[in-house]
Amino acid sequence: MIFNIIKNSRFKLIKNKKKNISKNKFEEYKSEFKNFYDEANSKLQQFNLNDWKVTFDYAKRRAGACIYSKKELSFSIYFLRNSSSFDLNDTLLHEISHALVGPNQGHNNIWKKKALSIGCTGKVYHSLNFSNPGWIKYCSNFCWEQKCYRRKQNLICKICRSEVLYKKNYVSSNSTNVPDKSLG
Repeated sequence: MIFNIIKNSRFKLIKNKKKNISKNKFEEYKSEFKNFYDEANSKLQQFNLNDWKVTFDYAKRRAGACIYSKKELSFSIYFLRNSSSFDLNDTLLHEISHALVGPNQGHNNIWKKKALSIGCTGKVYHSLNFSNPGWIKYCSNFCWEQKCYRRKQNLICKICRSEVLYKKNYVSSNSTNVPDKSLG
């Protein structure tokens, strides 16, 4: 009995780790990105994807995602705020082409032909930096340094086997980075 309670509470904790956008936030973002939202819905209708919907998320490294199981196209709010209209349209067409070719196609030739036929550039990766990484991880012996979005625990340097540390990545030039040894 106690095990079931603990098991259920752990499940809830894991389940709540995902940062889904609440309905209130969705409406707020929907009004902020009204032009994009309307354009996306009209494109979905144009390609007979009437049962698909447009959603927003907090992704910092990818622009969009096609989620087949939920029949939704999800777009990063950071990407939407910091991209040109060309990049927005190209990403929208990119995700629509994923929806059109179906699951398990990835970025293969079938997907690429469909993407090019509907007006997408067919590029898989973007070169936009629409979100600054929050952390800088570095070797404690200063072998290397790298920007990252997440901190991981118990990392060691591949070169010298010493501890990997993190410091906050401050965007403004007058701030100094202070090492954070809490995660080691």
